[in-house]
Amino acid sequence: MKIDMQRFGEAKDIKAELLAATAKAMKSKKTRLLRNRLIVGSYVASHITPGGIIKPQKLLDEDRYQGKVGLVLKLGPIAFKFDEDPEGKNAPKVGDWVLYRAADTSEIGIGEGAPCRVLYDDSVIMVVDDPVEFY
Repeated sequence: MKIDMQRFGEAKDIKAELLAATAKAMKSKKTRLLRNRLIVGSYVASHITPGGIIKPQKLLDEDRYQGKVGLVLKLGPIAFKFDEDPEGKNAPKVGDWVLYRAADTSEIGIGEGAPCRVLYDDSVIMVVDDPVEFY
């Protein structure tokens, strides 16, 4: 399936759109994320700039390759269970926006063409409130 950057760039609520597009795959009993990995849905900026300019497809595709913020969609069974926090009390939860280094991830498409990435838990740098601030 093709990753649909146009759809996600046009979304009014990117968080809801990512969750809806990946819901079936994330709840599948046949899909098990292993060890200390997590899947995040890539943040895709609006396809229209604040000044009203429509971004070309090539610019939207850059969010795929250089994006640094993602929505936590699924956590592996031992993700964020470090020695100093074995219960993972300070860990991000499904639905949190997180900041990471794009080079430490692998791109995948999930569900209805959602742009997603798989990464190790120690690649997460911080939890952020608003993905726009760290874009």
